[in-house]
Amino acid sequence: MNNNQYYNQFPQPQSNNTALASFLFGIGSFFFNPIYLVSIAAIIFSIFGMSGNKPSKELAIAGLMLGIISAVLGFSIDLLFTVFSFGLGCCSFFI
Repeated sequence: MNNNQYYNQFPQPQSNNTALASFLFGIGSFFFNPIYLVSIAAIIFSIFGMSGNKPSKELAIAGLMLGIISAVLGFSIDLLFTVFSFGLGCCSFFI
């Protein structure tokens, strides 16, 4: 009796590399995000990771959420710094 027939009985799990890339870009966008490029990359990779009949779309969804949250958070922080910078300069002019 051949024992090798039992090794090929279960299918190997498939991976979704674009979903994994979007998840990693989403995490990385919180630490390093020049001109929102990493957030945009996370969003684009997650769209490609969710398209079609690919396994593990959960990572792509998480990458999409992380990319959007990072972009919105970064934009709001940039907006606050811009408003406070010009606001303080404007107030010191009138004093």
